[in-house]
Amino acid sequence: MIVSDPEVLLEDFWWLSERRIVYSRQESPGSSDDNLWQIGIDGQVGTPTGKPKRLTQWAGSFLGNLCASADGKRLTLEKTT
Repeated sequence: MIVSDPEVLLEDFWWLSERRIVYSRQESPGSSDDNLWQIGIDGQVGTPTGKPKRLTQWAGSFLGNLCASADGKRLTLEKTT
């Protein structure tokens, strides 16, 4: 489970090769503030290895169409306001 709050919308995600998932989600229910978050993943069982960490702090943005390079060093996304 990536997002445990059923009222917060997970917009998009990308599973990176170095055992972490980067995802975009709403900051609160009904909010128009999406941000990027990441969480480490145990590759054997697919469970989180820590707490989620917010990567961005953008207000009034919708994030989607996440994609990453094979080595996980470059991430692309679509940000709309």
